[in-house]
Amino acid sequence: MDEPEITTVESEFKLNNESSTNDGHFYTFRLEEPIPVNEIRLAFKDENFDWKIVLEGSFDQDEWFKILKDYQIFSIKNQYSDYKFTDLRFKESSYRFYRLHIFTNTKPQLTSAKILHEKIVAGEIRRYEVNDLSIAKKPTDKNTSDKSSVKFRLPELVPVSMIKVFVHDTIEYYRPIAIRTITDTVKNAATPIYNYSTLFSGTISSLEPQDFFFPTTPVNNIEILISDFDNESLTIDSVQVAGYVYQLIGRFKGEGKYILAYGNGSMRIPKYDIEKFSTHLSKELDSVTCGTETKYADQSSEKTESYFSKIWLWVIMAVVILILGWFSMKMMNSNQHHS
Repeated sequence: MDEPEITTVESEFKLNNESSTNDGHFYTFRLEEPIPVNEIRLAFKDENFDWKIVLEGSFDQDEWFKILKDYQIFSIKNQYSDYKFTDLRFKESSYRFYRLHIFTNTKPQLTSAKILHEKIVAGEIRRYEVNDLSIAKKPTDKNTSDKSSVKFRLPELVPVSMIKVFVHDTIEYYRPIAIRTITDTVKNAATPIYNYSTLFSGTISSLEPQDFFFPTTPVNNIEILISDFDNESLTIDSVQVAGYVYQLIGRFKGEGKYILAYGNGSMRIPKYDIEKFSTHLSKELDSVTCGTETKYADQSSEKTESYFSKIWLWVIMAVVILILGWFSMKMMNSNQHHS
């Protein structure tokens, strides 16, 4: 399995200075040592704000170098939304001092800050072809749903871990988004009823990448719902679907006939020594090509049907015996009366 490995190292720092001018408010952070960082996570007591910030770095506080300019941090909380974007992400840097300039007339209520270095070793992914893409914008009727819908199918049932939505609009936006898949269908006389399973729920925003990650799930149909509220629907150009590439690694003593079986959920999970030593595996492994797949019928269902068939047979026989016995008793009583 080649899923991404994420390591996060938090840097120790001190709030070296805090000041205000007519241009806004300044916070200066001093690290214990100039180690690489690429993210600062901020937390505010303020609930509704929209601020532009400038982030600078310095080795000695005499000369400052811009890291982020016209960067936007945002928070909204009301009956419809509860969303915050206050993480500063930037290219890796190694300054001793970081100065944050927030452009606002009111003093921010900064409650905490974390200076981090996040390293992601991306896993191997496989992109899947998207078929039957249909995009339905929010209906204009106020009495109908306020959601836009994006539906599509995949060529077959495949393991999906990530969906990227390509939004054409360049306006600022933040809206709830839900990604779901059909798990089963209940058929009735009128129209089929679909049961859904949610893969991801969160927010699609112009402030963040439109990449949505969720636990790997085998799917072949997907629907994306975007809550537009009173806004015009976003224009979706396309979507991209991908899943991590999984590998099955085994140790074999020699030549022989090996069978890879799957699909029986009632079987116990096997335990092998190799599971405990995955980090010691050689980087150069021999590839094994599987032969022709052979599908076997679900014998458990056949046994169940046979079992219930026998039960029904015994029930019918018992009913027949009871009816015959009842007629026999009635005839005997009738004969006794005539005698």
